[in-house]
Parts: sequence; C-alpha cells; structure tokens
Amino acid sequence: MKRKIVSVLFALVLVLSFSLMMALPAAANGTTTTLTVPDNVYRPAEFVASSTTTNSGTAYTNVRFNITVSGPSAFPDSTPRASIFTITEVNGSTDTQGINDTFVLVGGDFVGYWGPADGFPLTDPYDAPSTFTVQMCDVITAPVGNYDVTVELVDLTPEPDVILATATDSFSLSADTLYVSTGQQFTTIQDAIDAATAGDTINVADGTYTITGAITVDKGVIITGNTSTPANVAVTYSAPSTTLDCFDMQANDITVQGIKVVNGRYGFNFATSDPTGCTISNCVIDQCYEGAIN
Repeated sequence: MKRKIVSVLFALVLVLSFSLMMALPAAANGTTTTLTVPDNVYRPAEFVASSTTTNSGTAYTNVRFNITVSGPSAFPDSTPRASIFTITEVNGSTDTQGINDTFVLVGGDFVGYWGPADGFPLTDPYDAPSTFTVQMCDVITAPVGNYDVTVELVDLTPEPDVILATATDSFSLSADTLYVSTGQQFTTIQDAIDAATAGDTINVADGTYTITGAITVDKGVIITGNTSTPANVAVTYSAPSTTLDCFDMQANDITVQGIKVVNGRYGFNFATSDPTGCTISNCVIDQCYEGAIN
C-alpha cells in the first residue's frame, strides 16, 4: 500500500512539473530586452533612452513593446502626458511612429506601447537596438525626483498576454542641476552651459574633457568639478594653443571650482576687465601660454 501511495505521489509531481514547464514563456531562454537612461536628467532638456532586444530559438507572430513611466509620486488623474514628457525622436527620426498617442494614465503611471496595436512579427534570430529621445516638456508640472521606466516585450497571441522579456531603469529629474559625464544627459561642459539657465549648477564628473575651442560661459552658472582633487577634472586642448582660451567668461556671477585647465592661451579670459560676482577657486592652471586669468 505504501509503495502504491508513493507511486501516485511521484506521478502527481511529474504532472505538476510538466504543467509548470508548459506555463513558462518559451522565450525565457532566448529573448532579452535592455534599457539604459541617464542617471540624472535636467528638467527642460531632452535625453536619450536606449533599448536593445534580442531573440533566438522561437519566432513570434504578434509582439509589442509596452512602456510604463512612473514618477516620484502618482501622476494626478487627467494630467496630460504632454505636460510631463513627450518623445521627440525614435531611432533618430522625428517620425515617432505614433508612440506619443498611446500613453494613458493607469493607476498614477503613464502606460503606453510602441509598435502596432495588434503586434508585429518577432523573427528568429532578432537583434535590434532602438533609441528614444525624451523631452521633459513642462518645467512647472513635471515633478522633480526619481522616475522609473519599464519596457516589456509582450507576446499578444496567448490569453492573457505573456511577457517575454522586461527591463527597468531609473533617472533623477532635477530642476537646477546639470550633470556632465559619459553616459549622462550631457557629455560636454558646453552642452550643459547651453541648456542651463542663470543660477543653475553644472556638476562635472572626473575625467578629461578635450576641447577644440574655448568653452563659452554666457550666463551666471556654477561649474563645479572636484574641489578636493581638481586635477581629476581636466579641460584641455590636445596641443598647446597661443590663441585660444580654455574658458571664455562672458557674464557676471559665474563660479568655476575644482577644475584643471591645460594648454590654453589663458585659462580664464573675462570679456570685461571688471566682472561682477565671478569666482575662480580650487582650480589648477597648467601650461597656459599667457597665464591663468585675463
């Protein structure tokens, strides 16, 4: 009798195991989706989200990318998506393929999709990168704080839909601090200055920033590098210049701190002989032809 009970239990375990295996999505071993966004985003400026999807082993007839954007708190009911964010380019083209129109508010999140409503074929093999240029478009209503973005590759054929692969990344939205570094929203100091408004802080990460012309500072911003080890943030020409300055200071109330400048005519050249409210501190001037400051 005990032997028979054991046999029955073993058979039940086999049946349950087989059922669970059948319930798992077939792409568990062959489909991946990645998502990368900058860690820090300055509210008025565009940034790029990158995603790559791969597939091997199984072809699918109807898949779609579902996208969820969650804010630092639930988005208020009836908030227009265009007052928070919009997608201005897909894969470098201003033809956004209708993605903006798909986002709706669901439980305080914006939920949308990319691709035909009824899906598209996913071939075997499949390997495709995609980029989405995102604009946080209303500086009053887009709340500062941490955002999560989730991309799901969904098989629409079964009932209910099956998620084949998913990826999530996050960014911190700031109203007055711009970050410069590889992989950030801004990769050059000049781009950050151009996007900033007076009073903003530009935070420059450790690294070497090679320039081909002077960095023009035409608004009262704070540019801060590494104040304890300024040599770690180097702004340099690739070869010594006797005619080009490193920083061209064209406004009042500019602060530059914690940066090393190399190979310019002057490290900092002021447009007026009596600038108001400008401060250069904890900076290193190296091999500048005429000197540190003019």
